Amino acid sequence: MTKPNQPRDIKPKIEKQNEPPKQTSNMQIVLINVFTTLVVCLVFIFANYYIQNNLLTSKLAPAEEELAIEDEDGVQKGFVYSLGEFTVNLADTNARHYLKTEVSIELTKTEDELLSEKEANKNSGGHGGHGRSETTSGTNSIEKSLDQYKAAIRDAIIITLSNKTTGELQTVAGKEVVKEQIAQSVDAIMGGEREVIRVSFCQFIIQ
Repeated sequence: MTKPNQPRDIKPKIEKQNEPPKQTSNMQIVLINVFTTLVVCLVFIFANYYIQNNLLTSKLAPAEEELAIEDEDGVQKGFVYSLGEFTVNLADTNARHYLKTEVSIELTKTEDELLSEKEANKNSGGHGGHGRSETTSGTNSIEKSLDQYKAAIRDAIIITLSNKTTGELQTVAGKEVVKEQIAQSVDAIMGGEREVIRVSFCQFIIQ
């Protein structure tokens, strides 16, 4: 019997599994890495901005409240106004004595003067001598505004000192009383425009 013809060298078919293209897989990995890097960078930028903003605010706040803090601590800086030299007879009855002294008073500044001073200080930090000239100009302006009261203030001081005896002025407590009385007299003359912060005697000679 003859066998049916069979094809030679026929290999069974093997079904290949569908594999994703390697190029597409690599692109997805690159995109994921790029996206992750962007997210990390954005988080870092926002965190850095938040921290720096808080630090800057905390540093600026004390500078803005500096004047208020100085007032609470009792350290207040005003304008020192020299009233010159005084020579007066004292109120002693048993012998004649006189007092020679120089008096300066420190007065509060107005709000406009404080604002001008702040602006001058800012300019001095950025423009050197220009800011200093503005400060000097402001000082001269304050002194001129006080000159109109100088005669009345000197008169009040002469009256206050002339009513004191040698014994009253030789003690520290007596000098403090005189300073307080001078401050009250000047405050009355200024009429609330300014207030006396302190009174200073540059020299104090009794003979």
